Amino acid sequence: MNDEFLHALRRDPPPEFARALKRRLNRLPARRSAWSSLVRTMLAMFVIGGVAVAAALLLRDREEPQREDAPIAQAPAPAPKELARVAQPTNAPPPKRQITIAPEPQPPAEEPPAKDIPVALLTSSLARPLAQALVEHLNKSNSFAQPRVGISEADDAFRSLCANTDFVMASRRITAVELALCQKWGIDVAEWNLGYQAVVLAAAPTTELLPMTPREIFLALARRIPDPAVPERLIDNPNVTWRDVDARFDSRNIDVLAPPDAATRELFVQLVMETGCDTFPWIRSLRYADWKLYSDVCHEIRGDGHYREVQLSSTLVGRTVWPQPNSLIVLRYPLYATVRAELKTMLQGPAPTLFRLSESTYLAAKPVYVYAQKSHLNWSAGTRALASELTNEDAVGPFGYLAKLGLIPEDEAGRRKQREEHAR
Repeated sequence: MNDEFLHALRRDPPPEFARALKRRLNRLPARRSAWSSLVRTMLAMFVIGGVAVAAALLLRDREEPQREDAPIAQAPAPAPKELARVAQPTNAPPPKRQITIAPEPQPPAEEPPAKDIPVALLTSSLARPLAQALVEHLNKSNSFAQPRVGISEADDAFRSLCANTDFVMASRRITAVELALCQKWGIDVAEWNLGYQAVVLAAAPTTELLPMTPREIFLALARRIPDPAVPERLIDNPNVTWRDVDARFDSRNIDVLAPPDAATRELFVQLVMETGCDTFPWIRSLRYADWKLYSDVCHEIRGDGHYREVQLSSTLVGRTVWPQPNSLIVLRYPLYATVRAELKTMLQGPAPTLFRLSESTYLAAKPVYVYAQKSHLNWSAGTRALASELTNEDAVGPFGYLAKLGLIPEDEAGRRKQREEHAR
């Protein structure tokens, strides 16, 4: 067959030939394309291969033995940064919180352990500025542990002295009963009399005001006072003139001047205002029942201009009160002693002098005593330093740093006697 014959057959095939060829083709089975078979074969191979790989990995994981951690004594401790990367077993419970107990630090061999024992010092609220000044001075000049200063009423402080307190600073002397309690427990007590704290209420010598009692001063200057109609109820202070306070006074306005320092104010409220406040029995009972309320009633001064704070010094006192002869002025005793000739004291009773302070006959004054357990004085560098400071002229002398806070020191003979006694 040549090409011309095939082209003619395709172009115009004989009818019989075309029918025979069609019948023959219909009898043959349908054939799949080679490309379709190839794709299906490759997919089957991929599926079978994937199943085989997964099965192999699963069998390997089941057959591989579980590793055990090395004993602690053999395994080095991981570094802190590596701890976060340590994998936990998937079937293990959450790790428990571990607490590391550090070894107790040992004191240096060259320093005795007692040097680090803090000193316990209890003080009355009145003497607190003096106690704080002592502690701050010692902390600047020594390296021992800082003393602990606590505030306590004298009764509780002296009971604590017979237990474990090292020092007590009080505004009164220890009683025979309190001293006997310490001796009962075999505790010997050392005593220092540092001096006194005192405040003076004064006026110009030309004043026409009458001397006053602490109760009258309290009723004139307290922020709240008992209601005259219902004495056990407190009201805002309505008194404007001295006659409002008591009928024996005239109608001059209440006007009291004071220096703007906390130490003078504290002395005034505790030595004068508190004394007048205690003349009301129901208020005095609050001292132990409700100290916060007691302090609010007895120590809060009115702020409506009848009590004014002004700058005062030995050269300014006369210039301040002489033009205002009916104004009262509050001074700490050391400042008063330098301008005594220019002033008139306004508290009823004897005028303040060092002799009357020592006799306890001046009303607005308190002594300053310090007590310590003798056996504690050599326990540590702190107790020795504090005991030494109590007879140091730079601290308790007339020009010492405690005098700047209002301490009125004992006379020279008394200070010398104490130095000799505590030097033994």
